Amino acid sequence: MAKWLTILAIAAALLWSGWWIVGSQAVSRGAEAGIAAARDAGWRVEYEDLSVSGFPNRFDTTVDAPDILAPSGWGVTAPFLQVFALSYRPNEVIAVAPGQLTVATPAGPVEVTSDDLRASATVTPSTTPELERATVVAEGVTVTARAGGLALARGQLASRAVGSPLRHDVALSLSDLAPDRFALSLVDPEGRLPAAIESVELDGTVELDRPLAAGAEPRLRALDLRRGDLRWGEVALDFAGRLDVDGGGLPSGVLTLEAEGWDVLLDLAVGAGLLPSDRLPLVAAVLGGMAEDGRIAVELTLREGAAFLGPIPLGPLPRLPAPML
Repeated sequence: MAKWLTILAIAAALLWSGWWIVGSQAVSRGAEAGIAAARDAGWRVEYEDLSVSGFPNRFDTTVDAPDILAPSGWGVTAPFLQVFALSYRPNEVIAVAPGQLTVATPAGPVEVTSDDLRASATVTPSTTPELERATVVAEGVTVTARAGGLALARGQLASRAVGSPLRHDVALSLSDLAPDRFALSLVDPEGRLPAAIESVELDGTVELDRPLAAGAEPRLRALDLRRGDLRWGEVALDFAGRLDVDGGGLPSGVLTLEAEGWDVLLDLAVGAGLLPSDRLPLVAAVLGGMAEDGRIAVELTLREGAAFLGPIPLGPLPRLPAPML
């Protein structure tokens, strides 16, 4: 009996070893196929080495010195990128970023340092996998760019496909988000607010023009925002609404806002360039007449590249980039 048990154990080990070898080769080929698809779609994807390790229970893929740039101008450069998967669940992965990396944006490079920055994702089991769900977790993040910087104590972004690869439920949570002193002095020159935004919470559904997959660069078509809130000192802002986004990234639709500390919000909007200073007295008078116990409830209409409070134009709208889910 012991002899046969030994033979079975050896046979099982050999079979598992064979599976791991076949699986690791499939992971390597899949990564190379994804890189080829991205290059065919116009992405720049460069790296020094790509290797798979982790025998016997994991597929650990390490990409050394990745340099990735999408046609839109978004990209990343890092010393390395690691992706881990269990050998019996290769379509469920965990990606870990280094403590320092550079993110390319259309406005210029952004330096990112972090204590912890990682993502988990599940993709469809296919030779052309599409994203089913993902979670990004960040702690101790500092972002530095030419226009300024910010620090984030904790953040989480979660996404899952709902009924279609073009629709994803998305939830965002940020805690202790602190702009740098220069940026804060521009939007809050009187120092009425604390240095850090206590919390930002968003919950909604995004609609894309194509699935999230290798080589794809989907654009946002619509955002159904079920709930959003911001807490920053004496400012409490709750908002919701549905927005459609045109091919140029301009949103249109109606947002319902409820706010405390709305006078501070107006000053912030002026400091950020979202509200022309010459319109501040009119908007303040209108909102002051609507306020009850220091709280307002209004609807903002977004159309033709601008935001309106009733018939009053408030200021231009930013163009929304491709989502990074």
